[in-house]
Amino acid sequence: MTPSAPVPARRPDDETERSRRHRTLAAAVAMGAVAAVLTAMVSLRIGGHYGISLFLGAPSAAGFVATLIHGRRHPVRGPDLLAISLWVVLFGLLLVLVLAMDGLMCGLMAAPLAFPAAFLGSAAALPFLARRSARAASWSAFPILWLALAAEPWLTAAPELRRVTTEVEVAAPADVVWDTVVAFPPITTPPSWEFRAGIAYPVSAELDGEGVGAIRRCRFSTGDFVEPVTVWDPGRRLAFDVLENPAPMIETSFYEQLEAPHLQHTFVSERGEFVLEPTERGTIRLRGTTWYRQRLWPQVYWNAIADRLIHRIHGRVLEHIRDVAEDAG
Repeated sequence: MTPSAPVPARRPDDETERSRRHRTLAAAVAMGAVAAVLTAMVSLRIGGHYGISLFLGAPSAAGFVATLIHGRRHPVRGPDLLAISLWVVLFGLLLVLVLAMDGLMCGLMAAPLAFPAAFLGSAAALPFLARRSARAASWSAFPILWLALAAEPWLTAAPELRRVTTEVEVAAPADVVWDTVVAFPPITTPPSWEFRAGIAYPVSAELDGEGVGAIRRCRFSTGDFVEPVTVWDPGRRLAFDVLENPAPMIETSFYEQLEAPHLQHTFVSERGEFVLEPTERGTIRLRGTTWYRQRLWPQVYWNAIADRLIHRIHGRVLEHIRDVAEDAG
């Protein structure tokens, strides 16, 4: 048998260099996360806008700073950019939670935006590592960046009015379905995982009055939607405006009470309606529609999330109305 080659012993110098590299990376990540939080604070306190500056500027600043600091002592390669980007996003999220700037659910939803932005910031720092003078000049970009962030609300277009429609088929007479639509008893079905994670979900509905001008209150886990009736067509159509919106979610946080600014103004439901249509099978097709605006950037990303959650909310209400009406009918 041929004896196996001896495994070379790991030199103490290798261990020391690896330890130094890890310490430098940890310090760089911490400073990058602090840069991201400062950028976010400037964006929210001065601009008050959840847009490009927050979801692109803050994480890219984190990656930029962390890569500059780490690159002063160690060469930065492709895998290093990925590691720096991942760790600054995770540590930045931890800082956001500790400083009560936001909750865990929103941080997780924003992570798919933050990671690629942090990677772009890390890659943008590489040219500045070549020369010391360029490296020093790179820090002057932050005052310019913050001034640009403050101007963002004046450069951002107004959010579009979006419409989400969901439907179910109900095997019950139209008058029974109508009575359940205008006011339905408490929903006893356990909430799905999105709602258990903090997203507001419907509980019951009450009606004060009858006809146009009546006030419908759709009770959610975070409060009531106050809905003055604008169309009252018994057995066919109920439409209403939304006068008051409760918070769209309850944040998961280290703290009992967390009032993140985006819970007050970034999502607004403006109106809604229920339409009842008879089918050839003798059932009722019940459609629920919500018109809303949301002010988070990028619109295409957050609109997709909002549409899906509204469909889930509609489904919880419509399926409950179907079950109650079919039992009564």
